[in-house]
Amino acid sequence: MTLDSYPYGFSEALEARDAPNQREIARNITQADRTWLRNILLPNQDARQALDTPMSVDKLFIVAQGSPATELAGTFLVSGPPGQRVFLCTPGFGLEPFDHRELALKKLLERLSLAPQRDELLRFVALRIKTAIRFDPPPTLVSEPIRGGVLIDRRQSIETYLDYSLKNLHDELLRLPTLKSLLSRLFENHLGQHFPHVNLTALRVISYATPLSGDGTATLPLTQLSTRLLSETLLEHYNRGAWPAGQSREFIAPGYSSSATDTVVWEAALASLSGQLYSHLESTLRDFWKEPLDNGQPRQDLFIDAMGTRFRAELLQQEQD
Repeated sequence: MTLDSYPYGFSEALEARDAPNQREIARNITQADRTWLRNILLPNQDARQALDTPMSVDKLFIVAQGSPATELAGTFLVSGPPGQRVFLCTPGFGLEPFDHRELALKKLLERLSLAPQRDELLRFVALRIKTAIRFDPPPTLVSEPIRGGVLIDRRQSIETYLDYSLKNLHDELLRLPTLKSLLSRLFENHLGQHFPHVNLTALRVISYATPLSGDGTATLPLTQLSTRLLSETLLEHYNRGAWPAGQSREFIAPGYSSSATDTVVWEAALASLSGQLYSHLESTLRDFWKEPLDNGQPRQDLFIDAMGTRFRAELLQQEQD
């Protein structure tokens, strides 16, 4: 890993050293800059403004046509008196010096116009919010002073977006189809055409023990073992991989009792569905995750983005601590 293969961040700027390191020298960051930047840890704006070299710290918002102002969470601009260099801190690019404020904002807008760099800058913005931002025509930037602790404010901004994403995840998980609904749809598609007059929801499967007489025929009366829903019967067959030995079944519903011929059809159909059950559920869930949301993104992207952002946020917090 080379000296410049990773961004220069505040954790490095705040290291207790008597002189700049090689990375700082390459960026023309002086020891005086490092000493002044330590004031970022002061508790509020009043304390920062009371310095011999006053410090102002602004958070930045992107304003795009048709969208409300969106805070660039994790981004802030550190400036001093007129004529002094400013420092722009952003996700993905770290802490960078610029000769003046306008140059820093110009660079930020330039990066926002490029998709790969934009993704880094919007890393901590919730997916549903950032995908709604229009970049044609180009957006503008507005700033707002950070009145309290800078790093605390940064963390709170990120947490706000994380909470928003968590609510989105919760809402989408509530849309996950239940096993009951998946099986009901499976039965309607595969059994409804064979038995259109049977209420599949009300259908019950009665299992009997079938002891055999000496000549190999079932003896009467049959002993009833269980009464199950159609879904329970399918899952039992799937779990066993076959029908239990020494048992027979009867399929009943309001106004219907299976004949011997129907019973053979029911059993064959359920055995077939049992063999297809895993692939059917897998395919259905795959379709669920790939289904596009209202922003056009696949549902799985929302979860991937949220987990990745949470990981990045924790890394940032560890660096800050």
